[in-house]
Amino acid sequence: MLNPRDWCLGAIEGTIQVSGIDTVKTLNYAGAGVNMQVDCAAVLKIDPKRKPWISSVGKSYFTTAKGPFGDGVSGFILVPYRTIAVDPSRFPFGTVLYIPKAKGIEVTVAPGKTIRHDGYFFAADTGGAIKGQHIDVFCGATAQNCFPAFITSDNTTGFKAVVVTDASVISKLKSMHKP
Repeated sequence: MLNPRDWCLGAIEGTIQVSGIDTVKTLNYAGAGVNMQVDCAAVLKIDPKRKPWISSVGKSYFTTAKGPFGDGVSGFILVPYRTIAVDPSRFPFGTVLYIPKAKGIEVTVAPGKTIRHDGYFFAADTGGAIKGQHIDVFCGATAQNCFPAFITSDNTTGFKAVVVTDASVISKLKSMHKP
């Protein structure tokens, strides 16, 4: 069973995990229908006059994802701490970015298992709010920001990112994002 708030947040994010008795199913946003499933404006207390996009969120429908954490674009799957959502007119899908501030950050990749990030990210997703230089890092099955020290929703704060051209790095990250 999925509560309306989680359903709305999943529709906004594009991916949601639903737990059954002995299963977890990952679903991806698949489009918007004509029928309102949930009044997400009311559930999330978002004024549709100020943010008109919220009115269509409640009409979303989902399909089963190929990847355990969901699917990005162009046949790529989402990989926590690696996938970034980009504006494809700025960064084409498949672009690898190196973010120096991410290098060395400790992230939990599985219960009880942490690694130090190497700073490399792969452009395999997009979103309605992703415009220009803005990127979003996919943090996995969490609503928390996995890199709060430098990735913020503040448009006045930026950070250095470099497009990677090393074929071996690109190949490694691309293979992680294939189902």
